[in-house]
Amino acid sequence: SFDGVNDYVSIADSVGLADTGPFSISLWVMPTVAGGGGDARPGIWGHYVHSTVAGGEQAYAGAAIWCTSSKIGFGGRNGAGNYFGYYTTAAVVVKNKWLHIACTYAADGSTYPLIYIDGQSRALTSWLGGTFRTALKNPVTQGRIGEAKSFSNTKQQFAGYISNFAYYNKALSATEVSGI
Repeated sequence: SFDGVNDYVSIADSVGLADTGPFSISLWVMPTVAGGGGDARPGIWGHYVHSTVAGGEQAYAGAAIWCTSSKIGFGGRNGAGNYFGYYTTAAVVVKNKWLHIACTYAADGSTYPLIYIDGQSRALTSWLGGTFRTALKNPVTQGRIGEAKSFSNTKQQFAGYISNFAYYNKALSATEVSGI
């Protein structure tokens, strides 16, 4: 379990985990504390690389999955000011209840990301100005389960349980997601 304070699992550096091509994440989560809004979004998964930009400011690029008190989000940043973010339009998160999450990114510019909850594709609401189709450009090789970065570069910890994490180097189809 993750305590929401400082628990996470590191994913070792791997070129195979670079977020520049299509990818999907599949996992089961059970939040034990309600999430928040703004920068208080508990991170379920984060995958990012740090760099220093002009003036010594730290920047990062990558993608993340997070939850609010009722919704799941999937978003990211390319380290050059381009952000994207999508939330499930309907409430899907229930405290102390397991749910399966699958997020897909096609990387071909033809589709926006998809979020599946318990095998069903969910309607999404765009958040922030960028689009997923242009946001991920930098190779990303480090990750954490149970922690993600907010768009202001703040660490966000998840409180609850995460199980059966899987990373795929392709955008899973609806049929593939429903078979998990």
